[in-house]
Amino acid sequence: METEVEGHLPFLDIDIYRKMDGSLGHKVYWKPTHTNFYLLQKSHHHPANKHSVLSSLVHRTKALCDQESLAPELTFLTNVFKQNGYSHQQIQRAIKPTARTNKTEDKPTSTATYQTLKLHTAESAECWPNTISEVSPYHRRKYQATCHQPKMHQD
Repeated sequence: METEVEGHLPFLDIDIYRKMDGSLGHKVYWKPTHTNFYLLQKSHHHPANKHSVLSSLVHRTKALCDQESLAPELTFLTNVFKQNGYSHQQIQRAIKPTARTNKTEDKPTSTATYQTLKLHTAESAECWPNTISEVSPYHRRKYQATCHQPKMHQD
């Protein structure tokens, strides 16, 4: 069972501490043996993996810290990232990610339909002589079955 030491109670990943006014605050708990070494920027890993290290630590900090301890924790992370070789731009991209666009606006409002090829007249077949030969044998039989001669009207 954990006990409070000097106003701090580590619980899971959270350091619960007693404020001067008697209320409780919370921030990220770092073990005393924590070394601040993460995936180095100059390592031969994919850039997405390197960015994931930064963004996951920032997300953890934003999720576990209260408003009073958020700024000092982000400053601490910025210094740790610099020690691991990351540039200011990479750090800022992890701390302040770009806003995502709403993907629902990009969805089509109508659906496209596949229209089958029907050769209705002999003249149509002469206009598209290669059409039937470019179709797979299965579909060729299906198309040929739907072809018909127009009815001749006698006036």
